[in-house]
Parts: sequence; C-alpha cells; structure tokens
Amino acid sequence: MKLPNGKVVHEFSFSVIELCKMQAEQLFQTGLKGLLPLIPLTQDGQQHEVVERVIDELQQSGVKKSGDLLSLTYNLAGLVFEGESEQLWLRRRFAMLKDILKESWTYQEIKKEGRAEGLEQGLQAQRQSLILLIQKLYPALIQLAEDVCNTIRTLEELQDLFQKVLLAKDEQEVRQLLLSVQK
Repeated sequence: MKLPNGKVVHEFSFSVIELCKMQAEQLFQTGLKGLLPLIPLTQDGQQHEVVERVIDELQQSGVKKSGDLLSLTYNLAGLVFEGESEQLWLRRRFAMLKDILKESWTYQEIKKEGRAEGLEQGLQAQRQSLILLIQKLYPALIQLAEDVCNTIRTLEELQDLFQKVLLAKDEQEVRQLLLSVQK
C-alpha cells in the first residue's frame, strides 16, 4: 500500500503451501514444532504412525505450549480421520493425553462455550416447563407467564418461580407471583 506521496506503508510477500500435496516428512524436517499440528493435513498425514510421531515430538521436554499444540493436532486430525474406526482410534489415542489437553487455553475456551450453551438450553427447558405448567393450570395467565419467563436470566430464578407456582393455591396467587417477578 502506498500513501499519496508514494511512500510504501505495508508490503506483504507470501507463498501458498498446499499441505495436501506435501509429505509429512517435509514438515518434520523443518524442526519447527509449531508446524507439527498441520501434519495430519499432509498427503500421508492420516496414518496412525505419523500422528503418533507428531504426538511423541510434541511431548518432548522443552516444547513450548505443547498442550496447545497437541490440542490443535487433535482438532486438525479430527478433520481428516473420517471413518468411524479412525475416529475411535483418534479418540482413544488422545484420551491418554486428556490431562495435558485440559490445560490448553483452546480446551478451556471450548469448555466455556459448551457450558454457556448448556446453561442456555437449561434455561429454555425450564422456561418451557413453567409455561406448560401455567398453561395447563391457569390458561388465562399464559401471555403474562411468557412475558415474565422471557425476562428471567437465571436458572435459579426460574426454578424458584416454578416451585412457587406449583405450591400456589389459586390463579390470583400465581398472577401476583408473576407480577412480582416482572417488577
């Protein structure tokens, strides 16, 4: 990129490397540990022995960020090991490395995302249960219940309201419960 005065601000130079046309040994020979997770994407990278060698080299002492590199290896190998027996082998092989993988920031990020999704699914299920309960017992309050349920953001609040609705004596008491939450 050039400025109006002709001065070059940024200049990029790059080469395209087609991993699928390379042999795994070419990446091993670079000695660059950060490239090892890419080896399953090479022409012969789907062989068990090749993945075993990647794992062995990443587990050597002195390899920085080995947990992150192993996690990346597992994820990339998962893209190319498509058969059921191949996936089973890959799962079993990396199950032995679970403690190392759990320490990687990528694993922690995926775990956090999974928890958030699980929480959202739990909230949605609890909302639906509460709405169904109110629809069954107090159909006149269904719109109010839907409005209130959509404002509640914690599972504990929804569970608490569900229990109170179950124990309520009549429609008026349930209406008051819903209105008190809405405030």
